[in-house]
Amino acid sequence: MQQPDSLEVSPSSILVEGFLIKNDGLTATFKIAKVVAIGQGIINVLSEGDDVTITLSERLKNLKGHRLQIYLGEQIGIDASITSYRLISVKKK
Repeated sequence: MQQPDSLEVSPSSILVEGFLIKNDGLTATFKIAKVVAIGQGIINVLSEGDDVTITLSERLKNLKGHRLQIYLGEQIGIDASITSYRLISVKKK
């Protein structure tokens, strides 16, 4: 079966691979190793090597050090320079 040339990603969302490097109980820091797909309307694009902080979820608690694929939704703050990301889904790679 042939793989599709592109992935469908919802607007204002991004699919990345990388590693959970920090978990302080409330938030988690994720190191991006690869940007897999970007949806339309992303204001602040993430890149390989970036660290992104997201609200900690039960789905992330025991995954530190594992290579993960996470699907994030971008949330713009009062002005476009302030961006946060919410976890939509996560899976081990």
